[in-house]
Amino acid sequence: MSSKLKTRLISGFTIGPLFSYGIIAGGWLFWLMMAVAIVISAIEWTSLSRATKRPILLSVSGLIYIIICYESFISLRLNFDQGLYLTLALLLSVWTSDIGAYACGKAIGGAKMIPSISPNKTWAGFIGAAILSGLMMLGLYFLGFILREHLSANLYLPFSGAVVAFVLGGLITFSGQAGDLIVSMLKRRAGAKDSGTLIPGHGGLLDRIDSLFMSSLFFYAAVKFLGL
Repeated sequence: MSSKLKTRLISGFTIGPLFSYGIIAGGWLFWLMMAVAIVISAIEWTSLSRATKRPILLSVSGLIYIIICYESFISLRLNFDQGLYLTLALLLSVWTSDIGAYACGKAIGGAKMIPSISPNKTWAGFIGAAILSGLMMLGLYFLGFILREHLSANLYLPFSGAVVAFVLGGLITFSGQAGDLIVSMLKRRAGAKDSGTLIPGHGGLLDRIDSLFMSSLFFYAAVKFLGL
């Protein structure tokens, strides 16, 4: 195992549980975590924007984008009776999608999606990610029946059926890829490989949560307004 991979794994297994604990705990810890994440995201975005030809436009539009996406994530966690389970379902689906895109892209290869913006993304990775993310959401949907019966009335996904759960999981991949491409486009315009150096082996915070931005906005809107 390479030292770079070891660093990535150590960072991932350290930050992931801490982030998840903050979401589960809620209260002041959740708000503190969100406040810190918003500030770091804003700093990284504006730093990248300064290296582009339109720094003011990209900075302002980016900050609006960041605030809207974080507001969606926070509202998903706090504004629903099933908020904790919905938020964890979103995170697990996004993480599954990211892993699926990488694994399927590496194993199958094939045509690139948008090589001018993100040269490593393939259509095979995208399709595989969508299927795996859909299966994750579907599994969490059925798990909710067991948890609702034995642990808490709020640990379930308030969807009308299994098909809706699977489709939403797949669409989380679509929205996540869109969020990833937005940050990738900004980095390419800034001539930067990573958004920062905050997380050893991973780059900046935006490099780790770019998929979560647009996915949070989509998932919150779907649960809030579509009556699924």
